[in-house]
Amino acid sequence: MVGVYSVGPLVDHYGLNQPDSDWAHEDKVLNWLDHQLQSSMVFFYFGSLGSVRGAQLREIAIGLKRTGQRFLLSLRRPEAFESRDYTDLDEVLLNGFLERTAKTGLIYGWVPHVVILAHKAIGGLVSHCGWNSFMESLWYGVPVATWLVFG
Repeated sequence: MVGVYSVGPLVDHYGLNQPDSDWAHEDKVLNWLDHQLQSSMVFFYFGSLGSVRGAQLREIAIGLKRTGQRFLLSLRRPEAFESRDYTDLDEVLLNGFLERTAKTGLIYGWVPHVVILAHKAIGGLVSHCGWNSFMESLWYGVPVATWLVFG
């Protein structure tokens, strides 16, 4: 018997949708990206199960605010069993962060990461360095800064 081993990159260009995926939500994110300059955005994505919290999240927020870097941040609650998306982002971000970065950034819960990585506005990825995210970023030519979440 002959075994077949995939070594990649094998990329699902459409990505998996969340079972409770909200198409209007996805359209809003993609529409916002359509109005950004090419390669101007840094995409923060920590995988389907990954998240950052507390001091790490505050440091990311401080860095984004100080640099003025344009960004899309996929932010999910750690260890949540129902919806992992935050209902109130002010509870975890710096006071006034959303208002001060409204013109430079967008924060959402789950986003269709493969579609976003393929978008012309994305110029970089901060990633948990999961295999799929890494292969997808290579495929679309998006440079990666790694932030190990597991391991």
